[in-house]
Amino acid sequence: MVSCKRLLKSHRFKRFYDGLEKIYDFRMRGKVKHRLSDCLIVIILATMSGCNIFREFVAFAKRYENRFRKLHLLDNGVPSHDTLERVMHQIKHSDLEKTLMKMIARLIDYPEIVSLDGKYIRATRDSSKESTSACNIVTLYDVITKTPILSRKVAKDQNKKGGEQGAIEFLLKRYHRQHPRKKLIISIDGVGANRSITMLCKKLKYDFVINIKREEFDGLGGIIKDDFLAELQNEKYSSRLVKKIIQNQKPKHGRLEKRKFYMIDDLSYIKDRYGKLWKGIKSTGMMRSEVFNIKKNKVTIQDRFFITSDVDIDTFSNVRRKHWNIEAFHYILDNSFKEDRCTLRKGLGAINLNLIRKFIYMIVQLSRKDKSFDESRSENRYLTPQELLYKILYVNSIKTVQ
Repeated sequence: MVSCKRLLKSHRFKRFYDGLEKIYDFRMRGKVKHRLSDCLIVIILATMSGCNIFREFVAFAKRYENRFRKLHLLDNGVPSHDTLERVMHQIKHSDLEKTLMKMIARLIDYPEIVSLDGKYIRATRDSSKESTSACNIVTLYDVITKTPILSRKVAKDQNKKGGEQGAIEFLLKRYHRQHPRKKLIISIDGVGANRSITMLCKKLKYDFVINIKREEFDGLGGIIKDDFLAELQNEKYSSRLVKKIIQNQKPKHGRLEKRKFYMIDDLSYIKDRYGKLWKGIKSTGMMRSEVFNIKKNKVTIQDRFFITSDVDIDTFSNVRRKHWNIEAFHYILDNSFKEDRCTLRKGLGAINLNLIRKFIYMIVQLSRKDKSFDESRSENRYLTPQELLYKILYVNSIKTVQ
Protein backbone atom coordinates (compact mmCIF):
# COMPACT_ATOMS: atom_id res chain seq x y z
CA MET A 1 0.00 0.00 0.00
CA VAL A 2 1.40 3.40 -1.02
CA SER A 3 1.17 6.13 1.63
CA CYS A 4 -0.56 9.37 0.59
CA LYS A 5 1.77 11.44 2.78
CA ARG A 6 4.83 9.85 1.20
CA LEU A 7 3.47 10.50 -2.29
CA LEU A 8 2.65 14.16 -1.51
CA LYS A 9 6.21 14.76 -0.32
CA SER A 10 7.80 13.17 -3.38
CA HIS A 11 9.55 15.45 -5.84
CA ARG A 12 8.07 13.64 -8.87
CA PHE A 13 4.47 14.22 -7.74
CA LYS A 14 5.12 17.92 -7.19
CA ARG A 15 6.74 18.24 -10.60
CA PHE A 16 3.85 16.39 -12.28
CA TYR A 17 1.17 18.43 -10.50
CA ASP A 18 2.98 21.73 -11.16
CA GLY A 19 3.17 20.83 -14.85
CA LEU A 20 -0.62 20.35 -14.96
CA GLU A 21 -1.11 23.62 -13.06
CA LYS A 22 0.80 25.51 -15.78
CA ILE A 23 -1.75 24.53 -18.43
CA TYR A 24 -3.81 27.57 -19.35
CA ASP A 25 -7.27 27.53 -17.75
CA PHE A 26 -9.81 28.94 -20.23
CA ARG A 27 -12.65 29.23 -17.66
CA MET A 28 -13.81 32.38 -15.83
CA ARG A 29 -12.14 32.51 -12.42
CA GLY A 30 -15.22 33.60 -10.51
CA LYS A 31 -17.24 30.65 -11.81
CA VAL A 32 -14.66 27.88 -11.36
CA LYS A 33 -15.53 25.21 -8.80
CA HIS A 34 -13.04 22.46 -9.73
CA ARG A 35 -9.36 23.03 -10.46
CA LEU A 36 -8.25 22.18 -14.01
CA SER A 37 -5.39 20.02 -12.70
CA ASP A 38 -7.84 17.97 -10.59
CA CYS A 39 -10.02 17.26 -13.62
CA LEU A 40 -7.02 16.15 -15.67
CA ILE A 41 -5.71 13.86 -12.93
CA VAL A 42 -9.14 12.22 -12.62
CA ILE A 43 -9.24 11.58 -16.38
CA ILE A 44 -5.66 10.22 -16.47
CA LEU A 45 -6.06 7.88 -13.50
CA ALA A 46 -9.51 6.68 -14.59
CA THR A 47 -8.18 5.90 -18.09
CA MET A 48 -5.33 3.92 -16.59
CA SER A 49 -7.73 1.94 -14.41
CA GLY A 50 -9.71 0.79 -17.46
CA CYS A 51 -12.38 3.49 -17.87
CA ASN A 52 -13.08 4.72 -21.40
CA ILE A 53 -15.99 7.22 -21.26
CA PHE A 54 -16.72 10.29 -19.13
CA ARG A 55 -19.49 8.70 -17.07
CA GLU A 56 -17.02 5.97 -16.09
CA PHE A 57 -14.48 8.67 -15.14
CA VAL A 58 -17.03 10.23 -12.76
CA ALA A 59 -17.94 6.83 -11.26
CA PHE A 60 -14.24 6.15 -10.64
CA ALA A 61 -13.81 9.53 -8.91
CA LYS A 62 -16.89 8.97 -6.69
CA ARG A 63 -15.67 5.51 -5.73
CA TYR A 64 -12.33 6.86 -4.49
CA GLU A 65 -13.41 10.37 -3.44
CA ASN A 66 -11.95 9.98 0.06
CA ARG A 67 -8.64 8.78 -1.39
CA PHE A 68 -8.49 11.81 -3.68
CA ARG A 69 -9.07 14.18 -0.74
CA LYS A 70 -6.16 12.62 1.12
CA LEU A 71 -4.06 13.70 -1.87
CA HIS A 72 -5.50 17.24 -1.51
CA LEU A 73 -7.56 16.78 -4.69
CA LEU A 74 -11.31 17.23 -5.37
CA ASP A 75 -11.82 19.58 -2.39
CA ASN A 76 -15.17 20.70 -3.85
CA GLY A 77 -16.46 17.24 -4.69
CA VAL A 78 -16.46 15.24 -7.90
CA PRO A 79 -16.91 17.19 -11.17
CA SER A 80 -19.74 16.15 -13.48
CA HIS A 81 -19.14 14.34 -16.75
CA ASP A 82 -20.16 17.54 -18.61
CA THR A 83 -17.41 19.47 -16.80
CA LEU A 84 -14.76 16.87 -17.68
CA GLU A 85 -15.93 16.81 -21.30
CA ARG A 86 -15.84 20.62 -21.54
CA VAL A 87 -12.29 20.63 -20.14
CA MET A 88 -11.10 18.16 -22.78
CA HIS A 89 -12.80 20.18 -25.54
CA GLN A 90 -11.05 23.47 -24.83
CA ILE A 91 -7.64 23.00 -23.21
CA LYS A 92 -4.65 23.61 -25.49
CA HIS A 93 -3.32 20.41 -26.99
CA SER A 94 0.25 21.74 -27.11
CA ASP A 95 0.28 22.49 -23.35
CA LEU A 96 -1.09 19.06 -22.43
CA GLU A 97 1.33 17.31 -24.80
CA LYS A 98 4.30 19.22 -23.39
CA THR A 99 3.42 18.24 -19.81
CA LEU A 100 2.77 14.53 -20.48
CA MET A 101 5.64 13.97 -22.92
CA LYS A 102 8.07 15.69 -20.55
CA MET A 103 7.32 12.97 -18.01
CA ILE A 104 7.84 10.11 -20.42
CA ALA A 105 10.86 11.55 -22.26
CA ARG A 106 13.31 10.36 -19.60
CA LEU A 107 12.16 6.76 -20.05
CA ILE A 108 12.69 6.25 -23.79
CA ASP A 109 15.65 6.45 -26.15
CA TYR A 110 15.83 8.37 -29.39
CA PRO A 111 14.15 6.29 -32.13
CA GLU A 112 16.02 4.70 -35.02
CA ILE A 113 13.04 3.50 -37.06
CA VAL A 114 9.69 5.31 -37.04
CA SER A 115 6.39 4.70 -38.82
CA LEU A 116 3.85 7.33 -39.81
CA ASP A 117 0.22 6.39 -40.23
CA GLY A 118 -3.20 7.96 -39.82
CA LYS A 119 -6.18 6.59 -37.90
CA TYR A 120 -9.83 7.60 -38.07
CA ILE A 121 -11.98 7.76 -34.92
CA ARG A 122 -15.12 6.51 -36.62
CA ALA A 123 -17.71 7.57 -34.02
CA THR A 124 -16.69 11.24 -34.38
CA ARG A 125 -18.35 11.44 -37.79
CA ASP A 126 -21.62 13.37 -37.72
CA SER A 127 -24.00 11.17 -39.73
CA SER A 128 -26.52 14.02 -40.03
CA LYS A 129 -24.06 15.99 -42.21
CA GLU A 130 -22.86 14.29 -45.35
CA SER A 131 -19.97 16.72 -45.87
CA THR A 132 -18.31 15.96 -42.52
CA SER A 133 -15.89 13.10 -41.97
CA ALA A 134 -14.47 11.39 -38.90
CA CYS A 135 -11.54 12.83 -36.96
CA ASN A 136 -8.24 11.67 -38.45
CA ILE A 137 -5.05 11.66 -36.33
CA VAL A 138 -1.58 10.98 -37.77
CA THR A 139 0.98 9.48 -35.37
CA LEU A 140 4.77 9.38 -35.45
CA TYR A 141 5.49 6.00 -33.82
CA ASP A 142 8.75 4.42 -32.66
CA VAL A 143 8.48 0.80 -33.82
CA ILE A 144 11.47 -0.39 -31.74
CA THR A 145 10.32 0.67 -28.26
CA LYS A 146 6.66 0.62 -29.37
CA THR A 147 5.90 4.14 -28.16
CA PRO A 148 4.08 7.03 -29.93
CA ILE A 149 6.17 10.19 -30.09
CA LEU A 150 4.16 12.94 -31.81
CA SER A 151 0.64 13.27 -33.23
CA ARG A 152 -1.22 15.70 -35.45
CA LYS A 153 -4.93 16.11 -36.16
CA VAL A 154 -5.83 16.42 -39.83
CA ALA A 155 -7.96 19.48 -40.62
CA LYS A 156 -11.64 18.69 -41.22
CA ASP A 157 -11.62 20.23 -44.69
CA GLN A 158 -8.51 18.25 -45.65
CA ASN A 159 -9.43 14.72 -44.63
CA LYS A 160 -8.35 13.38 -48.01
CA LYS A 161 -4.81 12.25 -48.79
CA GLY A 162 -3.60 15.82 -49.12
CA GLY A 163 -4.53 16.46 -45.50
CA GLU A 164 -2.60 13.43 -44.23
CA GLN A 165 0.41 14.37 -46.34
CA GLY A 166 0.43 17.84 -44.79
CA ALA A 167 0.25 16.31 -41.31
CA ILE A 168 3.17 13.96 -42.12
CA GLU A 169 5.31 16.88 -43.31
CA PHE A 170 4.42 18.86 -40.17
CA LEU A 171 5.44 15.98 -37.86
CA LEU A 172 8.74 15.40 -39.68
CA LYS A 173 9.65 19.10 -39.53
CA ARG A 174 8.65 19.31 -35.86
CA TYR A 175 10.73 16.29 -34.89
CA HIS A 176 13.69 17.68 -36.81
CA ARG A 177 13.43 20.98 -34.91
CA GLN A 178 13.46 19.11 -31.60
CA HIS A 179 16.28 16.72 -32.55
CA PRO A 180 18.17 18.25 -35.50
CA ARG A 181 21.14 15.88 -35.41
CA LYS A 182 19.30 12.59 -35.05
CA LYS A 183 19.07 10.27 -38.05
CA LEU A 184 15.88 8.36 -38.80
CA ILE A 185 14.58 5.64 -41.07
CA ILE A 186 10.96 6.41 -41.93
CA SER A 187 8.31 3.89 -42.99
CA ILE A 188 5.09 5.22 -44.56
CA ASP A 189 2.17 3.53 -46.27
CA GLY A 190 0.78 4.57 -49.67
CA VAL A 191 -0.42 7.96 -48.39
CA GLY A 192 3.23 9.04 -48.14
CA ALA A 193 4.03 8.29 -51.79
CA ASN A 194 4.29 11.99 -52.57
CA ARG A 195 7.06 14.01 -54.22
CA SER A 196 7.04 16.68 -51.50
CA ILE A 197 7.54 14.07 -48.75
CA THR A 198 10.45 12.35 -50.52
CA MET A 199 12.09 15.75 -51.15
CA LEU A 200 11.56 16.72 -47.50
CA CYS A 201 13.19 13.48 -46.33
CA LYS A 202 16.18 14.20 -48.56
CA LYS A 203 16.42 17.75 -47.18
CA LEU A 204 16.28 16.52 -43.55
CA LYS A 205 18.71 13.66 -44.36
CA TYR A 206 16.22 10.96 -43.35
CA ASP A 207 16.16 7.55 -45.03
CA PHE A 208 12.74 6.27 -46.05
CA VAL A 209 10.82 3.19 -47.18
CA ILE A 210 7.47 4.17 -48.72
CA ASN A 211 4.78 1.82 -50.00
CA ILE A 212 3.74 2.85 -53.52
CA LYS A 213 0.57 1.87 -55.33
CA ARG A 214 -0.13 1.56 -59.05
CA GLU A 215 -1.81 4.96 -59.38
CA GLU A 216 0.87 6.91 -57.50
CA PHE A 217 3.31 9.22 -59.34
CA ASP A 218 1.25 9.23 -62.55
CA GLY A 219 1.32 5.45 -62.95
CA LEU A 220 4.88 4.93 -61.70
CA GLY A 221 3.67 2.20 -59.33
CA GLY A 222 2.53 0.15 -62.31
CA ILE A 223 5.90 0.59 -64.03
CA ILE A 224 7.74 -0.63 -60.92
CA LYS A 225 5.41 -3.61 -60.64
CA ASP A 226 5.88 -4.60 -64.29
CA ASP A 227 9.67 -4.30 -63.95
CA PHE A 228 9.81 -6.59 -60.90
CA LEU A 229 7.52 -9.20 -62.41
CA ALA A 230 9.61 -9.24 -65.58
CA GLU A 231 12.81 -9.74 -63.57
CA LEU A 232 11.24 -12.52 -61.48
CA GLN A 233 10.48 -14.54 -64.59
CA ASN A 234 14.26 -14.92 -65.09
CA GLU A 235 15.15 -14.73 -61.39
CA LYS A 236 18.06 -17.19 -61.60
CA TYR A 237 19.82 -15.20 -64.32
CA SER A 238 18.93 -11.66 -63.19
CA SER A 239 21.89 -9.50 -62.17
CA ARG A 240 19.73 -6.59 -61.00
CA LEU A 241 17.77 -8.34 -58.22
CA VAL A 242 18.94 -8.53 -54.59
CA LYS A 243 16.97 -11.15 -52.64
CA LYS A 244 16.28 -12.10 -49.02
CA ILE A 245 13.86 -14.72 -47.62
CA ILE A 246 12.36 -14.79 -44.11
CA GLN A 247 10.18 -17.74 -43.09
CA ASN A 248 8.32 -18.57 -39.86
CA GLN A 249 9.58 -21.89 -38.51
CA LYS A 250 6.45 -22.50 -36.39
CA PRO A 251 2.86 -21.86 -37.48
CA LYS A 252 1.09 -18.86 -35.93
CA HIS A 253 -2.71 -18.68 -35.81
CA GLY A 254 -2.87 -21.74 -38.06
CA ARG A 255 -0.71 -20.18 -40.76
CA LEU A 256 2.82 -20.50 -42.11
CA GLU A 257 4.20 -17.35 -43.69
CA LYS A 258 7.17 -16.79 -45.95
CA ARG A 259 8.29 -13.29 -46.92
CA LYS A 260 10.53 -12.67 -49.91
CA PHE A 261 12.21 -9.27 -50.24
CA TYR A 262 13.68 -7.98 -53.51
CA MET A 263 15.50 -4.74 -54.37
CA ILE A 264 16.62 -3.13 -57.64
CA ASP A 265 19.23 -0.35 -57.55
CA ASP A 266 19.37 0.24 -61.32
CA LEU A 267 16.75 2.90 -62.01
CA SER A 268 17.97 4.03 -65.43
CA TYR A 269 14.84 2.63 -67.08
CA ILE A 270 12.72 5.16 -65.12
CA LYS A 271 15.00 8.19 -64.79
CA ASP A 272 14.82 8.93 -68.51
CA ARG A 273 11.03 9.30 -68.27
CA TYR A 274 10.57 10.99 -64.89
CA GLY A 275 13.83 12.95 -64.62
CA LYS A 276 13.95 15.37 -61.69
CA LEU A 277 11.03 13.72 -59.87
CA TRP A 278 13.38 10.96 -58.72
CA LYS A 279 15.66 13.10 -56.55
CA GLY A 280 16.33 11.29 -53.26
CA ILE A 281 15.03 7.90 -54.48
CA LYS A 282 17.90 5.43 -54.93
CA SER A 283 16.17 2.06 -55.32
CA THR A 284 12.86 0.21 -55.54
CA GLY A 285 11.72 -2.72 -53.41
CA MET A 286 9.22 -5.53 -53.46
CA MET A 287 7.83 -7.73 -50.68
CA ARG A 288 6.08 -10.98 -51.62
CA SER A 289 4.11 -12.59 -48.80
CA GLU A 290 3.21 -16.28 -49.21
CA VAL A 291 0.75 -17.42 -46.52
CA PHE A 292 -0.17 -21.10 -46.18
CA ASN A 293 -3.45 -21.69 -44.32
CA ILE A 294 -3.14 -25.07 -42.63
CA LYS A 295 -6.87 -25.62 -42.09
CA LYS A 296 -7.94 -24.65 -45.61
CA ASN A 297 -4.80 -26.08 -47.23
CA LYS A 298 -4.55 -22.92 -49.33
CA VAL A 299 -1.69 -20.60 -50.29
CA THR A 300 -2.31 -16.84 -50.64
CA ILE A 301 0.26 -14.63 -52.38
CA GLN A 302 0.35 -10.85 -52.03
CA ASP A 303 2.87 -8.40 -53.53
CA ARG A 304 3.72 -4.90 -52.29
CA PHE A 305 6.05 -2.39 -53.95
CA PHE A 306 8.18 0.38 -52.43
CA ILE A 307 10.41 3.34 -53.20
CA THR A 308 13.42 3.69 -50.91
CA SER A 309 16.42 5.90 -50.27
CA ASP A 310 19.95 4.59 -49.77
CA VAL A 311 19.14 1.46 -47.69
CA ASP A 312 20.29 -2.15 -48.09
CA ILE A 313 18.16 -5.30 -48.29
CA ASP A 314 18.54 -6.11 -44.57
CA THR A 315 17.38 -2.64 -43.51
CA PHE A 316 14.52 -2.75 -46.00
CA SER A 317 13.23 -6.09 -44.68
CA ASN A 318 13.60 -5.02 -41.05
CA VAL A 319 11.75 -1.72 -41.56
CA ARG A 320 8.82 -3.36 -43.32
CA ARG A 321 8.44 -6.07 -40.69
CA LYS A 322 8.56 -3.48 -37.88
CA HIS A 323 5.98 -1.28 -39.63
CA TRP A 324 3.18 -3.60 -38.47
CA ASN A 325 3.80 -2.48 -34.88
CA ILE A 326 1.93 0.76 -35.56
CA GLU A 327 -1.01 -1.23 -36.92
CA ALA A 328 -0.99 -3.31 -33.72
CA PHE A 329 -0.94 -0.04 -31.75
CA HIS A 330 -4.06 1.18 -33.59
CA TYR A 331 -5.71 -2.17 -32.84
CA ILE A 332 -5.06 -1.65 -29.11
CA LEU A 333 -6.58 1.85 -29.24
CA ASP A 334 -9.74 0.43 -30.79
CA ASN A 335 -10.13 -2.74 -28.74
CA SER A 336 -8.64 -1.88 -25.35
CA PHE A 337 -9.42 1.85 -25.10
CA LYS A 338 -12.59 1.63 -27.28
CA GLU A 339 -11.47 4.73 -29.18
CA ASP A 340 -13.76 4.10 -32.14
CA ARG A 341 -16.74 4.55 -29.79
CA CYS A 342 -15.60 8.02 -28.68
CA THR A 343 -18.07 10.63 -29.94
CA LEU A 344 -16.16 13.82 -29.03
CA ARG A 345 -16.55 16.14 -32.02
CA LYS A 346 -16.18 19.64 -30.59
CA GLY A 347 -12.91 21.51 -30.38
CA LEU A 348 -9.82 19.55 -29.40
CA GLY A 349 -11.61 16.87 -27.37
CA ALA A 350 -10.79 13.97 -29.68
CA ILE A 351 -7.04 14.63 -29.99
CA ASN A 352 -6.66 15.55 -26.28
CA LEU A 353 -8.27 12.31 -25.16
CA ASN A 354 -6.23 10.47 -27.80
CA LEU A 355 -3.08 11.98 -26.26
CA ILE A 356 -4.05 10.75 -22.77
CA ARG A 357 -4.69 7.25 -24.15
CA LYS A 358 -1.25 7.26 -25.77
CA PHE A 359 0.34 8.43 -22.52
CA ILE A 360 -1.31 5.58 -20.59
CA TYR A 361 -0.32 3.17 -23.38
CA MET A 362 3.33 4.18 -22.95
CA ILE A 363 3.17 3.78 -19.15
CA VAL A 364 1.66 0.29 -19.41
CA GLN A 365 3.98 -0.68 -22.27
CA LEU A 366 7.10 0.37 -20.37
CA SER A 367 6.04 -1.35 -17.13
CA ARG A 368 4.74 -4.67 -18.48
CA LYS A 369 7.00 -7.70 -18.66
CA ASP A 370 5.85 -10.92 -20.33
CA LYS A 371 2.12 -10.19 -20.20
CA SER A 372 -0.06 -8.83 -22.98
CA PHE A 373 -1.18 -5.21 -22.95
CA ASP A 374 -4.77 -6.04 -21.94
CA GLU A 375 -3.60 -8.23 -19.04
CA SER A 376 -1.25 -5.48 -17.80
CA ARG A 377 -3.95 -2.82 -18.01
CA SER A 378 -6.55 -5.01 -16.32
CA GLU A 379 -4.25 -5.28 -13.28
CA ASN A 380 -4.87 -1.55 -12.66
CA ARG A 381 -8.63 -1.98 -12.35
CA TYR A 382 -8.71 -2.33 -8.57
CA LEU A 383 -5.78 -0.05 -7.69
CA THR A 384 -6.41 3.08 -5.63
CA PRO A 385 -5.58 6.57 -6.97
CA GLN A 386 -2.34 6.81 -5.00
CA GLU A 387 -1.23 3.40 -6.27
CA LEU A 388 -1.99 4.44 -9.86
CA LEU A 389 -0.10 7.70 -9.38
CA TYR A 390 2.85 5.84 -7.93
CA LYS A 391 2.84 3.49 -10.92
CA ILE A 392 2.87 6.46 -13.32
CA LEU A 393 5.52 8.46 -11.50
CA TYR A 394 7.87 5.58 -10.77
CA VAL A 395 7.45 3.43 -13.90
CA ASN A 396 10.57 1.39 -14.62
CA SER A 397 12.73 2.45 -17.55
CA ILE A 398 12.63 -0.44 -20.04
CA LYS A 399 14.47 0.67 -23.14
CA THR A 400 13.36 -2.06 -25.52
CA VAL A 401 10.11 -4.01 -25.18
CA GLN A 402 10.19 -7.42 -26.80
